[in-house]
Formats: sequence, structure tokens, C-alpha cells
Amino acid sequence: MTLDTEQLKQKVEKRQAKAERATAAMQAVQDWAADATKTDDRAKESYRKLKDSLKEQRRAVKRLTSEVAEARDTAKSAKQDRRKATRELASQQQTATKQLAKLAKEQAAAAAEDASDQLQAGRPTRALRTAGTAGSTSKRAPAKKASSASRRTTKTSAGATPSARKSATSTSTGGTSKRTPAKRTAAKSSPAKKTST
Repeated sequence: MTLDTEQLKQKVEKRQAKAERATAAMQAVQDWAADATKTDDRAKESYRKLKDSLKEQRRAVKRLTSEVAEARDTAKSAKQDRRKATRELASQQQTATKQLAKLAKEQAAAAAEDASDQLQAGRPTRALRTAGTAGSTSKRAPAKKASSASRRTTKTSAGATPSARKSATSTSTGGTSKRTPAKRTAAKSSPAKKTST
């Protein structure tokens, strides 16, 4: 009995050791399976998110491609429109320049005709003013100089003799034909001075 009991105990101990090893192995595999399941779930979720992101990025790329094509067409059309506008502007500037030149020429001719009529009517100062207002700033300068010269002549004649005043008046209002009688008058007054001496 003792021998049989001892053998049974040894068998039980061996069987228990095998069972413990099997249980430990099963626990290890169970832990491995649990970790693998978690990893698989995380991988599936990451894959799903990346796939959705890829779809969104593809839609964004498609949308951006369409916008780029539209912007390219708009830029091309704007460039053509700019060239047309530049050519049209140059043409209009040339036309406006020609019309302004013709207008200035016609205004100058009309002013010259008016000035000639006023001169024939005996209004030389007004004729000079009419001729001066029709031109540009450079053409107005001689008229201003002439009017200032006439004012200087008038101021000078204010303190002169009656004959000199007549000469200054004829110089400021008339042409060369009116200056000659003034000189003759001054020449005629010289014998009177000699007689008084």
C-alpha cells in the first residue's frame, strides 16, 4: 500500500506540473491574443481614418485642380483683355492728341481772326488780349510783356512834357504809323524852344 500510494503521489505531482505548465502557456497565449486583438482594432481604426483622410485629400486635390484650371483661364482672359485695353488706350490717346491739336489750331485761327477784326476796328489792346488768351502759357508770355511795356511807357509819360505824353500815348495804343507823327510833332516843337531862348 505504501508503494502504491507513493507512486500515485508522484503521478499526481507530475500531472499537476504538466497542468500548471499548460495553464501558464494558455494564459500567455490568452494575453497574446488579447494584445493582438487590441492591436488589430487600433490598426483597423487607424486604417479607416487614413482611408477617410485620403478620400478627403483626393476630393480637395480635385477641387484645387478645378480651381487652378479656372484661375488659369481667368488669368489668360484678363491678360488678353489687358492687351486689348492697352491698345485701345493708345489709340484713344492718339486720337485725342490729334483732336486737341486741331482744336488748338482752330482756336488760334479764330482768335487771330477776332484779333484782326478788333485791330481793324481800332481796338489794338483788346486785339492783343484776344490773341493772348487763345494760346498756351508760352504764347501768353509775349502778351504779358507787351502789356507791361505799355504800362511802363504810360508811367514814364506821366512826368514828361505834353508832346512827350502824346508820343507815349501813340506808342502804347498804335503801331509804327502812329509813332511817326509823334516824332514829327516833337521835331516841330524844337523851333519854338529855340525862339524862346
